Amino acid sequence: MAIAPPSLRPLPKSLFPKYPCFSHGFPFRPSPSLHLSSQPFRFIVRANSAVAVEPDLRSQQNQTVETELFSCPVCYDPLIRKGPPGLNLDAIYRSGFKCKKCNKSYSSKDVYLDLTVTAGLRSYTEVKPARTELFRSPLVSFLYERGWRQNFNLSGFPGADEEFRMAQEYFKPVEGGTLVDVSCGSGLFSRKFAKSGTYSGVIALDFSENMLRQCNDFIKQDASVSASNIALVRADVSRLPFSSGSIDAVHAGAALHCWPSPSNAFAEISRILRSGGVFVGSTFLRYTSSTPWLIRPFRERVMQSYNYLTEEEIEELCTNSGLTNYSKKGIQKPAWLEGIFAQKFFVGCSYHESAKKNEKNVFCLDCCISICPHCVPSHAFHRLLQVRRYVYHDVVRLEDVQKLIDCSNVQAYTINSAKVVFIKKRPQNRQFKGAGNYCTSCDRSLQEPFIHCSLGCKVDYVLEHYKDLSPFLRKCNTLRLSPDFLIPQDIADDGMAKISDDQDMATSIINRRKGIPHRSPLG
Repeated sequence: MAIAPPSLRPLPKSLFPKYPCFSHGFPFRPSPSLHLSSQPFRFIVRANSAVAVEPDLRSQQNQTVETELFSCPVCYDPLIRKGPPGLNLDAIYRSGFKCKKCNKSYSSKDVYLDLTVTAGLRSYTEVKPARTELFRSPLVSFLYERGWRQNFNLSGFPGADEEFRMAQEYFKPVEGGTLVDVSCGSGLFSRKFAKSGTYSGVIALDFSENMLRQCNDFIKQDASVSASNIALVRADVSRLPFSSGSIDAVHAGAALHCWPSPSNAFAEISRILRSGGVFVGSTFLRYTSSTPWLIRPFRERVMQSYNYLTEEEIEELCTNSGLTNYSKKGIQKPAWLEGIFAQKFFVGCSYHESAKKNEKNVFCLDCCISICPHCVPSHAFHRLLQVRRYVYHDVVRLEDVQKLIDCSNVQAYTINSAKVVFIKKRPQNRQFKGAGNYCTSCDRSLQEPFIHCSLGCKVDYVLEHYKDLSPFLRKCNTLRLSPDFLIPQDIADDGMAKISDDQDMATSIINRRKGIPHRSPLG
């Protein structure tokens, strides 16, 4: 987090996972506090950062604060507005704006107010870099909140709700002010900010016309949002149409790596933020301090289609732009990891109370809930993890969970020829330490060279000592149940999805059946 004359604060990495690979098709890695991070490697986001920055007070002592919010993108003079007052969709749509100095007019001919330098031009067309043009596509705009943005969770982002909660914590000093959601996309966070009622006005700003149209469609579907003080503005992040020192908060969720010139964007954000203003951003990192040196050359910017930065570069950009009090925050636990620790297994399923074999022994990583075999067909296209029982504790196969998180130094046990690891911590009453290895959390005696007795123990150890779990997370797009998982026969008879074909199922039953008992001969 940084405070410069404006202030920049970090978002959760949850906002970012290990090197995330989103629907963008690129691996990234979120960075700390600035909620910035990017890293194209293994498509996993590794670290995530959010930054809160406030502009240096000394640089704003002699600045004149203009009362007009919108300004000309060419000369930055405040625009003259004609029409109904207010910062809402209807008022902005019915208003006209004009720059007295440039004699140029701006209006909302579409559902948004176009305040780009090229607004109104008929013959000239400006093409941006491919990463920018990608999000101007109608298809990408339509899919963004229909699966694209949700894929960020695979890279370590905590989910939209948690990302929003983290941003709100950093924005507490500027509650009641005006917030600009830069590169808002389809307005996922803009709508949340407006609906919260925390700010006097929310401006959803993006360069993509189709993203703003999609945002408008979502707003119309929610009466509470459409009635709030929210405006849609098309603008270039390198030429923000606001008067200097007129904005209280700026948010940029998973956007920094898409900007053509991050340095210009940071400078603009610093310019429009008032003294004490807060900037919160999130992105993917090129690599972090924990990335091996041998791998770093392969992640250099010259080989990338996006501007993935490092934590050091982000902090340097903030400082160079006049932002201070930089801070970052790494990812804690991804949503699926929180879910598997919180859910209960081997209890009856409330949706199939009267059915046989209704114990919950499967965890859906996409829904973050425990389900029973009868629920499996409804989650056929989701990532599913089978949970087993061993000495009265929940365990998962090491082969499966290794696809999601690094389980090195976690002691595994063998069940039916398969290696498993315990999910949750298993604290014991007596804490006695002698010679040999012991669990870092539970003090259980372990074999060499293990130091964790469960997945939960390792997660807590990593967060306590490294503050960032993203380097240990792995990208996994598909995860299926093992062939020996049996779906109740009544479901199979109804023609619903099976986990394996009849032959595999028959073979599984034979392998699991015990031999026929024989009576001992009479003596």
